[in-house]
Amino acid sequence: MIVTDISMPGCTGIDIIREIHEAGRSVKVIFISTYQEFTYAQQALQYGALDYLVKPVNKSQLEQVVTKAVSLFVKRLKENVPKKS
Repeated sequence: MIVTDISMPGCTGIDIIREIHEAGRSVKVIFISTYQEFTYAQQALQYGALDYLVKPVNKSQLEQVVTKAVSLFVKRLKENVPKKS
């Protein structure tokens, strides 16, 4: 799981999630940003971001998204466990 901002020195969160997506990695990305611009959120979701939160982030909102990410990881792990004969 990666929690990142959209705007950073040297690259953007969109650059990071695009690389993750193109590499076929199953990393959950949560964006936190001051930008409320629809284009950023749309691009983030296009590349599989779990959520796009606008600063200031409500603590319970962040906890809900992190809990959702953990649940998805657990579900995936359970699906990939070989069944005993």
